[in-house]
Amino acid sequence: MTDAAPNTPSTSLAPGPAADKATIEQMMGDPGSAYWARGELHPDVAKLVGLPTGEAIRAHYADLVRGELAGADSPVGPAHETDIDTPRDAGGYDLQGLAIYSGEDRDIVDSFAAVALQSGIGQEKFFDAVQWALNQPVKPDAMQFHRWAAARGWGDVKIRAAIDWFAKEAKRHG
Repeated sequence: MTDAAPNTPSTSLAPGPAADKATIEQMMGDPGSAYWARGELHPDVAKLVGLPTGEAIRAHYADLVRGELAGADSPVGPAHETDIDTPRDAGGYDLQGLAIYSGEDRDIVDSFAAVALQSGIGQEKFFDAVQWALNQPVKPDAMQFHRWAAARGWGDVKIRAAIDWFAKEAKRHG
């Protein structure tokens, strides 16, 4: 007779996303938690959970479940669709208001514009993503971006394209 293995749930999710999923599932049981909140969370709570609203937490959970069901190691956003505000060419993105202070920053933004266009990323998402990246106190990582983009309803194709582009740029710029 062999000893039975402990009943541990199996998941395809990497440790970080799996921990996010477990934390959110704990929140679900508490009607007063951030999971059930409507509108903007208190800044301290938003910083703690890494998402700005209860809606974003619920969207992130849906992406985690979608990823787990697909056998992925990270969240999977909704299906791909081209944004209605996508310009005709990469030079059509409006950069006004972005904190671009150097030629290197501008080259990076222009490089991302080409990928954004191919991925169907519209003006609003492009602007928000560039602004987010330029305002990070330290070099952002893929998981931070994935959480941020998924919380704003980005599809998996767009998220993956941005993360793949970032990985190539990181290698190129060291």
